[in-house]
Amino acid sequence: MLPVVLGLTILAHAFDQPSSSSADSQSIFALHGEGFWRMLHVILFVLASVGVCIAFIASLMYLVQARRLRSKAIPGQGLRLFSLERLEAMNRRAINAAFPLLSAGLLIGIALMLEDRDRLEGWTDPRILSTLVLWLVFAVMLYLRYGVHLHGRRVALLTIVAFALLLLTLVTQHSLTPGGRP
Repeated sequence: MLPVVLGLTILAHAFDQPSSSSADSQSIFALHGEGFWRMLHVILFVLASVGVCIAFIASLMYLVQARRLRSKAIPGQGLRLFSLERLEAMNRRAINAAFPLLSAGLLIGIALMLEDRDRLEGWTDPRILSTLVLWLVFAVMLYLRYGVHLHGRRVALLTIVAFALLLLTLVTQHSLTPGGRP
């Protein structure tokens, strides 16, 4: 559904009647200047969010499947789920894809913030702090995954925490800014 919603949003913006001549310079399709970097920033964060959502769903399915196996539930009852190995691999791939996208989006956001300091409160802005905390949780999760070789239930729980922080970050982004605009 996400590609359909994004496509319709882009089409609605493309066919929107501009109210003034300055609206043309801030078009979503402008491939120059600040508009391009803002759009790239948003796209990278949306793609990272999709990766986190996939990892969250895989983690929930992992925990449910592990509980079923531990309690020796009768196979065939309830929803069929993938094996634990496949769910863990799905989680790993989604996090491995989301972290670089989140990092690139964060770097572009920092560059945009440094360029337009008037709109933000600086580094203590709750939007910046929540995004940095989310990035740090991802970095710690990847370190624990590959440095300490943590896997299974603990990684699934950390992924759920990362998803909760993502939701908190999204709420912070839209509730503390006038009109929901970053």
